[in-house]
Amino acid sequence: MFKKLLAAAMAGVIISTSWSGLSSAASKTEEKQWIKFGGIEVFYNYTQHLTYEETTQFPFVLNGVTYLPVRKVAEALNKNVKYESSTATIIIDGQHSGKKAADNYVYAYETTSLVKLKSIKVNLNVDGKLVAKSIDAYSINNTTFLPVRQVAEYTNTDIEWDPGTKSIYLEKKFEYPHANRSIVEDVTHDVESNIDIDTQFLQSYDNVAPSVVTRVGSDGYIYVAAAEQADNGKLTLSKYDSSMKLLGKQSIAKEYPLFGGMALDEQGRYYVLWGRSLEESQGSSASVKITKYSAQGEKLGEVSYTGSEQSFMGTKVPFDYANATIKVHNGLVVAFFGRTMFQSPDGLNHQSSTALYVNADTMSKVELPIPYASHSFDQHLAFDGSDILFVDRGDVYQRGLMLQKINSDNQSKSQLVPFSFKMGKAIYQLTFAELGGLAVTDQGYVLLGAAERTMTPESASSSHNESRNLFLQLIAKDSENTAMPILSQGETAEFHVDVYGRSYDAKNEGVVWLTDYKDMKMNNAAHPKVVGLDQNRVLVMWENMKYNSNDTLVYDTTYYMIVTPEGKVLKGPESLEGARLNIGDELVYADGYVYFSSNYRDKIHLYQLDVRQ
Repeated sequence: MFKKLLAAAMAGVIISTSWSGLSSAASKTEEKQWIKFGGIEVFYNYTQHLTYEETTQFPFVLNGVTYLPVRKVAEALNKNVKYESSTATIIIDGQHSGKKAADNYVYAYETTSLVKLKSIKVNLNVDGKLVAKSIDAYSINNTTFLPVRQVAEYTNTDIEWDPGTKSIYLEKKFEYPHANRSIVEDVTHDVESNIDIDTQFLQSYDNVAPSVVTRVGSDGYIYVAAAEQADNGKLTLSKYDSSMKLLGKQSIAKEYPLFGGMALDEQGRYYVLWGRSLEESQGSSASVKITKYSAQGEKLGEVSYTGSEQSFMGTKVPFDYANATIKVHNGLVVAFFGRTMFQSPDGLNHQSSTALYVNADTMSKVELPIPYASHSFDQHLAFDGSDILFVDRGDVYQRGLMLQKINSDNQSKSQLVPFSFKMGKAIYQLTFAELGGLAVTDQGYVLLGAAERTMTPESASSSHNESRNLFLQLIAKDSENTAMPILSQGETAEFHVDVYGRSYDAKNEGVVWLTDYKDMKMNNAAHPKVVGLDQNRVLVMWENMKYNSNDTLVYDTTYYMIVTPEGKVLKGPESLEGARLNIGDELVYADGYVYFSSNYRDKIHLYQLDVRQ
């Protein structure tokens, strides 16, 4: 569930709005007013903080004005709130000032219950500065209510009212000198949100295939592909220049209901990975298709794969309990994804990863070794010359972050598990970790992830046992030919794993922990991402998740660091609060900037981060 509660630990302050979309639930009759509690949802940075269930701590409408509990809003903004009753001043992370207000009571009714409203005037002090005087407010049983637009304005927060869902959205203004954000307003509806909500990042085996994908073309322009959820919907490709100016867009009809990603080649042609679910008896039907388009959106060719012809037990449901990606390199199109397979002899439909190869010019199938991991709940794909690098997050065969390398010239295949997952009392599908990706550098391959640090079975009693921390390992490019495949100098953990008939000793070497979170109530690294920059630098990003006063995990902020491939921190951590991370897409780097997109609050957000020195 994506809805979250923010507890009313202390008396709140309430905020008023007067959108024309809000119908007034109050009609003045002498000293009596009819008011309506509830029916409005309040979000801050996509996290819900006020719900239908609350009464006097929840918004009400009076004389066409909506009032919200400001303490809850302030808590959502990570602000401390004090109310100085003797001076009628609300203090948000600051010193109080003001004077006592005169008593003036108004009476209102909620159905048959009499509610006594005390009309007051208050001053507002934010971060030590008096920002407003004599704001009209109300108090109910020592709970103070202020105008939402004013509080939003003075706390540097954007506000938006959605009359269709009766939702109020508050969002911290995105004001960072080294980062830009562009919002694609008209590609938003019916595109599935691709940020993680609530505790999904702890569950390990959710679908994380992207609905929005970011790419940078050889022309230097930024492309954002967004797929509608509807089976007969469309895929829209938006084009931006480096100043984040929208240059144009085009739409194509979806070939299959499922979207697995988009890739660009050097000529500006793009390739889209499509999928559809099959029944058990439909193995001879196509479940996956790769389509090629011109830069103008003209269909140039396609390759289809039947469910049964794909590796091992075939693909019955593509992109299931997993991710999906497609890239093109040196004339070779590679698709890499997880899937649910057709029924095995044991009567079960197992899950694993697989790959497809296509000649970009002829759009014909290419035979190369197929990487395999079971179960594989996340996948990442990269290239290094003629080497194709596949990374899986698997829970059994193998249990860990597994790097598989396939050389397109000599068709060799190698495998390495640099980071294994602990076991515990919880079900084995829980990995207690997330895959951040793989960055190719001159020094080696930088593997990024987030995990619980304690590698003993006794600690893993549930899906969340301690803080998730960010880590990296530097892997030698010739790891298959050396006795020391891990180049980074970090911690080593040795532990035993016993899972699904497999019992072995695991060893994680050279693990460089980039964060040292210890309080899982306040800090958890989630949705890690990595991209190689220039000059021996690597960018890592993650979201911090914490528990609110209702003991519910919520988004806190987004951080980034610039590090060396060995893990030495060059910059950060720096906050980019509000810049949510798409759990299925990846970061892309070009000409001193990092780009990424995400879809939330029915808007697609494109971000540009300046990483020039």
